Amino acid sequence: MLRLASLHSYSTSDEQLSSALPVVRRCWGSIGTLAAKMMRGQEIGHDDVLAALGVTDGGGPGSFQLSLIASGAVSPHP
Repeated sequence: MLRLASLHSYSTSDEQLSSALPVVRRCWGSIGTLAAKMMRGQEIGHDDVLAALGVTDGGGPGSFQLSLIASGAVSPHP
């Protein structure tokens, strides 16, 4: 979903979790929206993730909206 810091470079799983947890908390509503679709047997793809996050700029590597969500400057808009 969001590109986090290179988690593989951390030495412990606790460090990985503490790095990812703030992003997961900010995006929990969007995660729930996607999980509900999957529980109904629907497939989800890139466009569904972007819609759940409220991202309208395509969500590519240079996405300004995704960088704002990842940094905590804004919350996703499900």
